[in-house]
Amino acid sequence: MIKTHKRVISLMTVTALSSLALANAAMTSTVQAETLFILLHWKLPQEHSNF
Repeated sequence: MIKTHKRVISLMTVTALSSLALANAAMTSTVQAETLFILLHWKLPQEHSNF
């Protein structure tokens, strides 16, 4: 009974950690996408002004 309980707790811990890692990865990619977006929009007008 105690072993099963420990297994469930460890399973929950792994699930929580993996979901945290997924959320962290999603946030990082979102930030990267926003940074790319900003950089593109900042660069494009400068290139257009050269024409």
